[in-house]
This record gives sequence, C-alpha cells and structure tokens, in this order.
Amino acid sequence: MDEYHQRYLVLLYGCVSEKLLSKEARNSYGHPSEYSYLRGENFSVWFTMRKGDLATVILYYEEALEMKHKCVLRLIDGKWLIDEKFYGFGGEKTWYVDML
Repeated sequence: MDEYHQRYLVLLYGCVSEKLLSKEARNSYGHPSEYSYLRGENFSVWFTMRKGDLATVILYYEEALEMKHKCVLRLIDGKWLIDEKFYGFGGEKTWYVDML
C-alpha cells in the first residue's frame, strides 16, 4: 500500500466501524472528489433515526445524473460510527453497496 492510501486509512479510524474497514477502502482518488457536491447548494440531506442506536443519512444530489449516497450510522461503544455505505440512482429504490 502506498503512503497516500495509508494516510487515507488513518483518517477513517474512529469514524467508521471495524465492519466497514474490513471491506477495504478505495485504491483510487478522483478529482473532483466523490463528495465535492457538498461544497455547493444543489443537494439535500435526509436524516432518519431508526432506533436508539441506528440512524440513516441519505444525501441526494445531481451532477450528470440524479444520484444519492446512504450512510448507516450505528452507536458502537458509545460513539456514532459509519457502519455501512451505499449509493443509488435518482428515484430508484435499489441501493448498491459502496466502498469508502
């Protein structure tokens, strides 16, 4: 693993669960970044508290296509961590497993 990838993984520690870390992180880093849309105003965020220890955050945005990201947050050992990550398209109901 190169130095850049190692530094990327260090940023994830303490923010994501061991389960998500075990699925490996991306080996390529694009520009603009995957979440560059958050710098603008053309997105919306839906937050749902599903249980006392489970929350879902869905980000809707449009670039070339209508897209969405979903992060499942879990309260693990007293800390909220990203436990699962998905992506989807527009109004589709299907979610696809995504990597960090």
